[in-house]
Amino acid sequence: MLFILVLLLGLLSSPTVVQSKSAAGTLVVPQDGGRDPFSATKKMKKGRQAIKEVLGFSAEPSKGPASMPALALRGFIDAPHHQALALIEVVGSGVYMVKKGDTLSIQIEGKPASLKVHKINKLSIQVGFGNLGQVVIVR
Repeated sequence: MLFILVLLLGLLSSPTVVQSKSAAGTLVVPQDGGRDPFSATKKMKKGRQAIKEVLGFSAEPSKGPASMPALALRGFIDAPHHQALALIEVVGSGVYMVKKGDTLSIQIEGKPASLKVHKINKLSIQVGFGNLGQVVIVR
């Protein structure tokens, strides 16, 4: 009998939990003033703001990869006994002479990006962009 009474008192005094939605997902947070352990504290937010004011840039992660630039195939060079070459235009950056396996390093929206040439033929060129292996055919 005493055991049941102690068990009921223990259940009644246990902290209440509620669901709290945060940027990291749904977390169980104590209702008695606990905070989401993945959210930034006021002191952290103040520090970020101070860094931004002093250095002129934000200390927050980027919003993701840059978008694919506009590309155009401007020419094709096929010499006997040599690798095929292509002239590829990156709008806003210029025209480049490339061969299979070349990597172009360019700036897109102020961010560095690279384009990798996978395949060249008379009518098109296959170019890879980004970390996920996104491949486009440029004609």
